[in-house]
Amino acid sequence: MWEMTLRVRAFENCVYIVGVNRAGQEDQSTYFGRTIIISPLGGEVLAASEKEGADVIFADLDLDLLAKAHEELPVVRDRRPDLYEPLAFRWGNAKRSGTS
Repeated sequence: MWEMTLRVRAFENCVYIVGVNRAGQEDQSTYFGRTIIISPLGGEVLAASEKEGADVIFADLDLDLLAKAHEELPVVRDRRPDLYEPLAFRWGNAKRSGTS
């Protein structure tokens, strides 16, 4: 479930996502690692193995793929903040744009 959420967030925001997950055991909990880098199109760039113990991963990120994602999935161009701005200020005391 965690990995699917990372893929969706990368895709819907057209960004690279790095999900870092701990590994090992603490008290009665076991953590399985699986740090992963997801591309702006939701694909796996690189992932650490699913094993106990520390892993460090490195990857070259393709900035051309980032530009391609923004062209093919123009979420920023198509967004409509005028429609959801009231929701953003429903809680809290932040001022809305255009108000004093």
